[in-house]
Amino acid sequence: MQIFGSSLILLVGLGIGRLSNEGARESAATTRALLYLLRFVRGQIDSFCLPREQIFARLEHPYLARTGFLDALRESGSLSVSAARLVHLSCEAKALLVSFDGELGRGYQAEQLRVCDYYIEQMKQLLEAEEARLPARTRVTRTVSLSLAAMVVLLLL
Repeated sequence: MQIFGSSLILLVGLGIGRLSNEGARESAATTRALLYLLRFVRGQIDSFCLPREQIFARLEHPYLARTGFLDALRESGSLSVSAARLVHLSCEAKALLVSFDGELGRGYQAEQLRVCDYYIEQMKQLLEAEEARLPARTRVTRTVSLSLAAMVVLLLL
């Protein structure tokens, strides 16, 4: 019975470690989706020179649709307002998105393309940093949760 209980506690420790890493993976997925959004907006401005509302109406992305971001975006027409739908949005990505929202739609096509290029580069750097931290964070979280579970097992024995 003690072996069963000990195994159960260790499995719960592993499960907690795995679940706590989901947030970091979702944050990287959110940043990746926002990078897609920025590239899409740039492409629409470059090819068709469309206004914001028409660009947002054409945008399709499974992750953004699943989170409700696209519906909020089409309803409000604002990236800043729609950002509230993205639960795993990092503070840095939110700041970039809000800043981009403030600059989008101002100026001529060439200026808009430069703005898009700047924010695409910033978002790309942010995504690379998040993805670089992910393996180390995964190892640390799993090690700590498993160590705590092992400590509880030792205390109970």
